[in-house]
Amino acid sequence: MNLRPGSAEFCAVLDEIKQLHLRKTLDYGCDEDALSNIRSSSDVINVSPWAGCILRISDKMHRLRSYFRRGRVEFDGIEDTLLDFACYAIIALVLYRESRTPCPSSSPSPLTTSCGSSIEHVDSREPGPAPAAHSRPT
Repeated sequence: MNLRPGSAEFCAVLDEIKQLHLRKTLDYGCDEDALSNIRSSSDVINVSPWAGCILRISDKMHRLRSYFRRGRVEFDGIEDTLLDFACYAIIALVLYRESRTPCPSSSPSPLTTSCGSSIEHVDSREPGPAPAAHSRPT
């Protein structure tokens, strides 16, 4: 397949992100769940795992904002920050989709992975319609 300009580079970055994810999960995940650290960290701040990823993305945004303001960063470079940002966005999407999958049991009890982190049951139904706005009397 011939790729248009920019697409080959885009696909190369996707491959880089894949390799980065596979390497980092060796340090952070466990054999039974590559995302166990994300799941268990979200318990600390009492948010869903995918929302915890959004918080981590926010941290990366603060680093980028610091770069724009100061023209430099002290630790991770801009490329590392952007790669982390992309990885967290993909992990958030994976965890969001997972949270939308109906739980196989009828009870909403938490599930526990073999790593010991809990996975909260999330109701997969879409929220109902918003209440109708009250009109002002005429």
